[in-house]
Amino acid sequence: MMDREKELQAEIKDLKKENEELKKRIERYREIEVELSTEVDLLSYTLHGIPTGIIK
Repeated sequence: MMDREKELQAEIKDLKKENEELKKRIERYREIEVELSTEVDLLSYTLHGIPTGIIK
């Protein structure tokens, strides 16, 4: 029983670590999304004189 508990505790520890890594990746993807959105808006403004969100 003790071995099984240790295995489960180790698995929980690994899953928590993986969860934190995934949270960091998600946050980075959100930052990239904002950067790309801003870049698209700037390019659109340069090409059309208005931000993308206003183009219909």
